[in-house]
Amino acid sequence: MDQIGSVVQAGFRDDYPGASFSEEQKTVVVTTNRVKRTALTLALPGGVPDRPAEICLQTAFDEGCSPASLSALSHEAGRRAGEILQEIDHSVLGKVVQARDELFVGRDPILLMVEPHSLAITGLYATADRDAETWGCVLLFTQDRRVQIQGLAEDGCIPYALSCKEAALDAAIQKDVWHPLADVRKVIHDVERETLQKLKVAEKLEKRLRKHWDEPVFAEWAALSEQCDGLLARSTA
Repeated sequence: MDQIGSVVQAGFRDDYPGASFSEEQKTVVVTTNRVKRTALTLALPGGVPDRPAEICLQTAFDEGCSPASLSALSHEAGRRAGEILQEIDHSVLGKVVQARDELFVGRDPILLMVEPHSLAITGLYATADRDAETWGCVLLFTQDRRVQIQGLAEDGCIPYALSCKEAALDAAIQKDVWHPLADVRKVIHDVERETLQKLKVAEKLEKRLRKHWDEPVFAEWAALSEQCDGLLARSTA
């Protein structure tokens, strides 16, 4: 596949005899920072793996950047971003409600704190786990960054409540309603599906009764109809 890609790209090289462009060619100055910024743009928003990123840089700039160099660049960029974020004075936000949740890269959790009105990320921590003690540390780290937490918005994650005790944080807590509503919708869907299945059976019995009256069949139809009524009442409730 690499050979096929090379052949396809060959016709678009600047030094290829048949290469021609209708638009005026634009000269791009390839600096070290441009290569680094391009590499980070490939890696972070798009999630391009190291090997394809290396090929992209070589194709665009004729500048090589090995997977090891790309990995080191990502770690260095993360360190510098952390230093910049650490200098932000969040006290200007005043007392705020913090939304918190977990993101996952594979199986590794990233614990996220966000101020919902401005969508400012006040905490973003890559951790080995997401238990109550770890979340308690995140709450303390976030407050160390001068975030004044007066409330939390969160889902029903079990360690959340205990993490507030671990951090000695007394704040109002608003639990989300999406997860309970999603569970309710699933229950309603299951009940309605069961009701539909019973209605189909009842319709077949009803057709049989129209052709020939049969007391046992009628009793079965009546029992099914009663069950359907009960299921519909449960669904409505």
